Amino acid sequence: MDESLFQQLTEQEVYELSLCGISSEAQLLKTDVNTILKDLATAQEFFPDKHFSLTKEKLEALLGTQATVEATETAEADNADEENEADTFKVENVGPTTGFRRSSSERTRKQIQKANKAHQKILHSSVRTSHPWGAVFAAMSMLLLIVPALSTVALSFMMLTDSLPGIPLPVLVFVFIIAPSLPYLVFSRTAHCPVCHIRIFSFGNYTRNRAAHYIPGLGHNAATALNLLFKFRFICPGCGTPVRLTRSKSK
Repeated sequence: MDESLFQQLTEQEVYELSLCGISSEAQLLKTDVNTILKDLATAQEFFPDKHFSLTKEKLEALLGTQATVEATETAEADNADEENEADTFKVENVGPTTGFRRSSSERTRKQIQKANKAHQKILHSSVRTSHPWGAVFAAMSMLLLIVPALSTVALSFMMLTDSLPGIPLPVLVFVFIIAPSLPYLVFSRTAHCPVCHIRIFSFGNYTRNRAAHYIPGLGHNAATALNLLFKFRFICPGCGTPVRLTRSKSK
């Protein structure tokens, strides 16, 4: 590994890599150029006023040599696997088989499928939020919004059917709609992503990361809140960085 890889970058370029969840040379070498460029494009959408200096040419200059070596090793390994698989196929197809033993090609195919599933996992390393209690209160206030949502539907139905109780309507609106919404207005601002600094429980119209939590019928925000409260970790809906509330266990 080139130990001076990060020393070739400016402070601005190091900051841009941190927005992509890359904070070490090992992570940089494991990530391809196209993935970094996609993450930078997403970050540009969140920060349209900022100028990003990392270019494709700069990244290729940093990772080109390493990528060439890895591609060569991968090609050689693939060729060796194909040759071994072909030889095994010839040997195993001589004479009948009972069917109880899996062929080498089937084992290889399952290994490839397992590797593809592992490759689809998030490449960013998890980070710890600096305001865990703020995130907890924000998640609770987010779920509390279910009360005013249901109350709005119920009061609308009562008004249409003229079945309101004897309590004045302004009192009902304050107790069941306004009051449960106040905690969200206060605590939703305390939950931010430590990488891209986006508000986790924002209802803004922006593109959610494909790894973001989602539950049909509840949406992204409620799914993120439930994951945060029950698993003490969540995935940023903006940049897709895994965020944990507690410290990582010492190995």
